[in-house]
Amino acid sequence: MITSSLTAGHTYGAAGSYTIVASNNPTSLGATSLPSGATFSTPTISFPATPTPGAYNIDISASNLAGADNEVLAYTISKATPVVTVTGSTSFTVNGSPQGPNSATAPAVGAGVAPTGAITYSYSGTGSTT
Repeated sequence: MITSSLTAGHTYGAAGSYTIVASNNPTSLGATSLPSGATFSTPTISFPATPTPGAYNIDISASNLAGADNEVLAYTISKATPVVTVTGSTSFTVNGSPQGPNSATAPAVGAGVAPTGAITYSYSGTGSTT
C-alpha cells in the first residue's frame, strides 16, 4: 500500500522532508523512530537543517479498511563539503595541502555538525578570500 520510495535523504545545512504516499485510500499514515529534531505531520516528515549526519531507519506505516502496511524508510543525511574560494593568484593551502589559484575544496572535518578542529588556510598574494 505504501508507494513512496523507501530511500531518501538530504544534505546537512539544508532542511529536508519526506512525504509518505500510499494507495487504496489510506485512512491513517504514521512515522516513528524519527531522528532528533525531526517531526511528523501527516503525510510529511520534516527534518531541520542541522540534524546529525548519518543513516536513519524510520518506521513508516499506512492503513486503510483492508489492512495495514509497515515499511522502513532508509533516510540519509549527508555531510556538506565546505568550499573556500580565493580570487587572485599565488599560493594557497587548506589544512596544509596546496590548492588554487582560484578555488579549493576543504575536506570535511569532525562529525559534520561542527568542526572538531579548525579548517586552516594560508594565502599570500593579491586579491581576496571568502
